[in-house]
Formats: sequence, C-alpha cells, structure tokens
Amino acid sequence: MPFEKAPSPEAFEASPGACWAWLTLLRPPNLFTIPGDVMVGYALAGGISDGHFRRLPGLIGAALLLYAAGLLLNDWCDRDIDARERPSRPLPAGLVSPRAVLIVACVLAVFAIGLALTATAAAAVFAVVLLALIVAYNTVVRRYAWLGVITMGACRGVNVLMGAAAAGFAGHFPSEFVVAAAVECAYIVVVAAIAIDEAVRLPPRLAILCLPIFPIVLLVGGQRCLAGSGCIGVWVIWAFFATGTVVTTKHLLGNTDHNRTPAFVGTLIRNLIFMQAYWIAVAGGDCFWLAGTLILWPFGNLVGRWFYAS
Repeated sequence: MPFEKAPSPEAFEASPGACWAWLTLLRPPNLFTIPGDVMVGYALAGGISDGHFRRLPGLIGAALLLYAAGLLLNDWCDRDIDARERPSRPLPAGLVSPRAVLIVACVLAVFAIGLALTATAAAAVFAVVLLALIVAYNTVVRRYAWLGVITMGACRGVNVLMGAAAAGFAGHFPSEFVVAAAVECAYIVVVAAIAIDEAVRLPPRLAILCLPIFPIVLLVGGQRCLAGSGCIGVWVIWAFFATGTVVTTKHLLGNTDHNRTPAFVGTLIRNLIFMQAYWIAVAGGDCFWLAGTLILWPFGNLVGRWFYAS
C-alpha cells in the first residue's frame, strides 16, 4: 500500500498564495473519504433496491460541505495553538484572514443543511446533528482529549446515519448497518487518538495496536456475504483494507520520528475508503457502486502528495 510523502514546510512556503492556503485548510485528501460514508448508510438501509439515486448527489454534497466547514472551524479555533506548534499553517502564516475563514465556514454549513433537505427531512435532521457535533468539538469538547476523539468518531457515524435517513431505511434495518456505523465510528476514534498529539510526540502504542482489530471485525460483521457466489469481490476489498491496516500498523510501531506521523495518519484515513467499499459490497452494491467508491482512493493518494490529511 503506498504511503503519502509528507509535504514539507518549504513546499508550502513556495506555494502560490491564497488559493493554496485555502486548499491546505480544507485538507483535500480527506474529502475523498466523505462520499463513501453516505453511500454506506444509503446502501445498507436498502437504498440500492429503492432506486432513489437522485437523492445521493445533494446528500454527498451536504456531507462534503459540513466536513469542509468543520475543517475551517478547526483551524480558526486552533489558530493560537498553530502559531506555536505549526507556524506554517495558513492562519498563523497570515495567508488567510481568520474572519474570512469563519465566514466561509458558516456559509458552507448553511448550504449543507439546505442540500440535505433536498434529500429528505430526516437527512436534514441528521445534518443538523452533525453540525452541532462539529461546533461542539471545535469550541468545547476538544479541550478534553478522549472526549474529543470520540466526538470525531461520532461525526463519521452520523454521516452514515444521514445516508440511511435519505434512503428512508426502505423497510430494512439489517444488523450490518448497525455494525458498519459503529465500526467506522470506532475506527476514526482510534485514528484520531493516533493523530491527537502528532505535532509534539509519538502516538500511544495502545491506539496503534487497536488497528489490526478492525479487519477481524469487518469479517464478523459481514460474514453473511462472505460465502457463496459473488463473494470474491467482498474478499478482495477486505484484503486491501486488511493489508493497508496491517502495513501501516507496522510502520507506526517502528516509527521513531513524530514528524512522520501525519503521513501515516493520512494513509489510515484514506484506507477508510476500502472499509466503505466493503460494506457497500455487503449491501449488494454492483460494480457501478463499488467503482464509484474505490476510484476515490487513488485520487486521494495523488492529492496526498501535496497536502496533509492530518
């Protein structure tokens, strides 16, 4: 599994001004992991058989805008800390004004709620819940380290629920849906725990050692679809996720330089795309659904060569 080459401060300083600064704030590699959240919820809740695909574009747009708003708010709230620990970030470097960042974050959030409403009213409710979690995390919750990482995981879980709400559950509430939302939430909690102090120290080994648990949990949660005809694709996707997880775990355990941690965290975040594709395959997604999810992985890796994901 390829790992991103961590962008250097020198590369950032030589970058073309405000446009690059805004992109840096938005952490573009992570954006490729957002559509899959909504697609997982939609697929596992019966949306594939329901056939209301017209709801998906607006819902994916809403999830992307909420994520982007959260990232901007995060940098706005962290601008004093970044001035000490990451002075090359756009706000402490003076490349973007704090006022502009806050205004854009608010505008994106408003548009996101509107887009979610175009899907279903229930999806808009979950979008509001997600926005509340984002605001709570960035303003209050993040002061308490472990509560903060749990909130980050919860945001991903709500994304999955928002996708399911758009499908209206279509008369289905399979066990895989509950497992998928919980596993994705737990995975992000572990990744966030690894990333939480990446600017000053190596990640806790306990969090790193939790990573290999997730391939096993996926097998248990999707066991109904791991036998019989058509299961080969599910196994192949699982193998990609498991390989990426185990290899990254090995690199993290052997790492002695905390400056390399963001690159590994970025790899773990993009590995989430394989988890999403796995659940979509379990839900009965065809080649169109799987290709639409998996194609995001190489694009995320490509963009990860220029921008941090963490």
